[in-house]
Order: sequence, then structure tokens, then C-alpha cells
Amino acid sequence: MSEEVNLLNKQVSVPTVHPVSAIKEWAPAIKTFFTAAFPIGLALWSGYLFYHGAVAYSLLVALGFVIFFTLQSFLISSVSLLSLLALADAVSFAPFFYQSFSSKYVLGAFAILIVLLLFGARSTKSAIKASVKIVFSRIASHSIDAAVIGLTIFLSTVYFFGGTYRFTPQSITGFVAPVASSVKYYDPNLDLTTSTQNFLSAMVKSRLPSNTPIPERSSIIQQVVSQVNSQLESYAGSNIDLSKTPVQNISIVLANKISSLSSKTKIALNAILVIAILLSVKGVSFILYPIISVFTFILFQLLIAVNFAFMRYTQTSKESISLE
Repeated sequence: MSEEVNLLNKQVSVPTVHPVSAIKEWAPAIKTFFTAAFPIGLALWSGYLFYHGAVAYSLLVALGFVIFFTLQSFLISSVSLLSLLALADAVSFAPFFYQSFSSKYVLGAFAILIVLLLFGARSTKSAIKASVKIVFSRIASHSIDAAVIGLTIFLSTVYFFGGTYRFTPQSITGFVAPVASSVKYYDPNLDLTTSTQNFLSAMVKSRLPSNTPIPERSSIIQQVVSQVNSQLESYAGSNIDLSKTPVQNISIVLANKISSLSSKTKIALNAILVIAILLSVKGVSFILYPIISVFTFILFQLLIAVNFAFMRYTQTSKESISLE
């Protein structure tokens, strides 16, 4: 009887219910918003820079887009939402080139970009779901490869077929100048940043026999430079300004040659250049892709470290990623 009384006298402890804060409740939605916003913002920025002629900076921003696009494929759990965001990412590259869509080639390249981004995002998500343990570099390659190829095809097609850029001396110089400035580090005699007069003189001087008398050197160099200049002008069909750099003169000659081609030949040339750029990017993919993958992995680990994303284990010891 005493034991029953003691049991009745005992106070039953009621568990305390802590209210869930609004911020914590909305955290997954907020994280999803930022996960989606970064690729879209970078796509718009890259397109803006490309449209205004800052091609090099645009490509750097585009690489940033690839990193965040790959992260998006990891962090968004819903395949339907991920597909919708991949479509939004592709569309975000288009606003500044709406006039270029009058070209069927640009329109086709844009369709390829959409398909590749959708394929890259969905294949990455499928690889994650099919993996017992997430091997980041292998899974990320799906998104990286699809995004890089899609952007290369789209941006190069816009450049050559979109009408925004023509084969002007300025645009050709923009392509050639970065390469030309680095050539002199391999051969000091090939300084393409100096005047054409100095460039040709240095070339002739380096090939003169060492026993050539010094008084005769100057006249020989001048004579040979004059002959070479005449041959170049004969080929170019126009005068060569020796005070300009070799890159500037080459750009002028190429622009004049291309402008004289027929429309069909120009289309074929543009297509060849697009394919050549794509093959060049694929040729350096063994260097480019690991670099992108490393940066993406570091950022991915930082997001986990700050509790933006979480690595969880299912009952089958399968790794999964979530934003809550």
C-alpha cells in the first residue's frame, strides 16, 4: 500500500516542447533559393560581359557558372526542380543575345545548350542516387562536361554567327593578341608586340651570318625588310603599315580576306571555327576538368563545414546530401 501511495505522489514530468523558429523552418527554402540564384546570376553576368566584348572576363565568369551549376546538381534533391533550374540557367545566357536568335545557327546552338544542361544535371543526380558512396570527381564530371561543351558551342556560335561580332581587325586582334604577347617568352626574336619594322629587322638580323661586316648589316637588313614587305603587300592586296604591330597588320589582312569571301564560304568558315574551338576545349579537358572539379569540391566542403549542406547516411549506409 505504501508503494502505491509513493507512486501516486510522484510528479510526472512532461516533456518541454520548444517552438521551431521561423528562420529554421524556412532555412531549406532559403538555401534552395541561393543554390538556384548563383548559377543564374553568373549566367547573366557572363552573357553581359560577352555581349559588351569582354570575352576573356566572360569566359572566366562562365567557368564560375560551371562550378555553381555542378554544385546545384548535388544540392537540389528534387529532379523536377533541378530540371527546371537547368532550363532557367540556359535561358539566363540568352537575354543579351535576343537579336542573334534571328540566326538559325544560334537558335540551334541554344537548343543544344538547353539539352546538355538538362542532361548534365539529371545524369549527375542519377549518378548520386545510384552510388552507395559519393565519389565527387567522378559524379561531378557529368555536369562539368555537359556545361563546358554546351557553353562552348553556344558562345562560339553567337560570336561567329550572331552578328554581334564581325571579322573586324579589332575582333581578330582580340583573339590573337593574348597568344602573340606570350610568344616572345619562347623566342625573344618573335616579339609580336613591337612594330612590324622592328619585328622584321630582328628576324633578318638573327639570320645574318656572324661574319657579315658591321657596316653592311644595316643596308642588308633594310633591303631584306623592304623585299619582305613588298611580298606581304602583294599577298595581302593592300599596303602594310610598318609602324603597326604584326598582330594589327595580320588582323587587317585577315579581315580583308574574309570580307571578300562569298556568304556560303563565310558560313563554312564560321562552322569550322566553332568546331575548332570545341575540339580545342576538349583537347585541354584533361587539365580543365580536374581544375574545375577541385574548386567545386572545395566549395562543396565549405558549404558542409558551415552547415549549409549536410552529409547524411541512410539505413543502407548510402551517402546523401540535403539542405536541412
